[in-house]
Amino acid sequence: QQIGTNGIPTLLDILGVKRSNVRRVVSKLQSKDIKAFTSKDADLAQMRNMAVDGFKALGTNAEPAITRLTKMLNDYETRLEVAFALAAIGPKGFIVISNAMKDEDLEGAMVLALQKASGDPKVITQLWIYALKSPNPIIRGNAAGFLRGADPAMAVPALTSVLDDSSSYVW
Repeated sequence: QQIGTNGIPTLLDILGVKRSNVRRVVSKLQSKDIKAFTSKDADLAQMRNMAVDGFKALGTNAEPAITRLTKMLNDYETRLEVAFALAAIGPKGFIVISNAMKDEDLEGAMVLALQKASGDPKVITQLWIYALKSPNPIIRGNAAGFLRGADPAMAVPALTSVLDDSSSYVW
């Protein structure tokens, strides 16, 4: 939290790290631990998750990053961590997640990000119910699994609608 909004550009760089730009991103940072991510065996998702933690620490103070984060959702490699960062920012990030649920390319990452979102639990449940209609069985399965802890009055009727789902992933 002490870095404040001055740290947003660095967090965005770290969140967007890929094999193609890892050396450039790491060269800007002074930490010896971060330099280890230049190894070809390094788990760059782990590095991106450090940025997600930074966005969690900033919370709603990171709202100025939402426009750039929304654009970053188009990158398949970093999409999941970007969705987690949006979830960490708070209500305005949650709005982006709920709107992105309508995009089949983004829906899977958004369903996962809803686990960490700070939105209204009833709205989150409604979004998972919406995801039960996805043509993608993995998305339907994840949504069904996340509904396990949701309000039974909402979740049970929705889950009964997938009883005939032929995909083993939903079960």
